[in-house]
Amino acid sequence: MSQSRLQLLEGASDAGEHQAREALSAYWSAMNWLEDTDDCEAAHAKLHDAGRWVMETFRCTYARTDRGYEQQCPVSLAHLRFGFSPEMVVGLVVCSVCGQDATACEHIVGRVYDVVCAKDPECNVCGSEDCAHARGETYSASCHRIITEIKRVEGIALVARPATPDARILGRPRDLSLVRSTQPPGWQPGGPARCIECRGVCEGLRELGGGH
Repeated sequence: MSQSRLQLLEGASDAGEHQAREALSAYWSAMNWLEDTDDCEAAHAKLHDAGRWVMETFRCTYARTDRGYEQQCPVSLAHLRFGFSPEMVVGLVVCSVCGQDATACEHIVGRVYDVVCAKDPECNVCGSEDCAHARGETYSASCHRIITEIKRVEGIALVARPATPDARILGRPRDLSLVRSTQPPGWQPGGPARCIECRGVCEGLRELGGGH
């Protein structure tokens, strides 16, 4: 968000908007990874503040789909506290620390170790394909498992706490009546539709089963 404001001061509005929307996605991810910790609510509050600023500064719109309009905003979607978990039969699973068969090595998932960075193509330190970690350098990283072989996928389950925290819903349809209620006079369905949901109060967190 700081980079976005600097870009605006320099007159680079497009670059500033890109930075701001990247920041919204980062806040969304922060809520997912901090779920059930004392810091989750702080990320939630920052997400709302950032979303309101982005809406007022750059304007936001609903995404158009074949069936109407869809909400793809990280601020709104962060309130859906559930995600997806694949049901699959896997072959080889390796350890992120030593790269060996995870069933035979001594490293414990979640424990922090010194890890020599290797990218193939994902980084074994953070799991990303595009990160600042340098190949061959040593970093402190939490041990995790890397699936290198999937024999078959049995299905996808909707779960309250996905093992991969960012495996979440990335869009939800919006009723045309709701979309129409926030548009200027003369607006017709099919055209660009502004979104001002960040202007309102927090809708509350929705857990599986309809709880808040």
